[in-house]
Amino acid sequence: MKSYIFGHRFGDKVIPRKIQKEISDVIYSVSIKPAHGEARPIKKALLEGFKSTGWSKPIALSVHSGITITSVKDNVGLCLQTGGNMARGYADLIKLQTLYLRETISAGVILLPTKIAADALGSNIANSDRFMRELDIFDRTITMPLVVIGWE
Repeated sequence: MKSYIFGHRFGDKVIPRKIQKEISDVIYSVSIKPAHGEARPIKKALLEGFKSTGWSKPIALSVHSGITITSVKDNVGLCLQTGGNMARGYADLIKLQTLYLRETISAGVILLPTKIAADALGSNIANSDRFMRELDIFDRTITMPLVVIGWE
């Protein structure tokens, strides 16, 4: 699959190129084409790729809830969306910002399908095109360096 990178608050400069390339390489290694019913296999393939490159298992925000982010590596938090709606993308944004304010991570990455890939996966699927367009609205709220990566 292909990927497209967008930086918020200089995330594309703060997150080491090595980490960004590693994420892009994992995305590129997935040969499953976005289509109806393929969200879970794509997610599984991506998670296996991240695990093989040293990313952690899911990280809980609190021991008292099941709220987690997908992974952390080198103080960079990662959230992966393959089939959720836009509200799930914004929930991931809040989770990463919370960990940033707690100084658990120094930057965040959110992976979402592009509009083209989201439409192929199903209806009402979160997509990076809309997410990046709307991220500017939260400029004063989302203060962490962030990279949004669209995949298709």
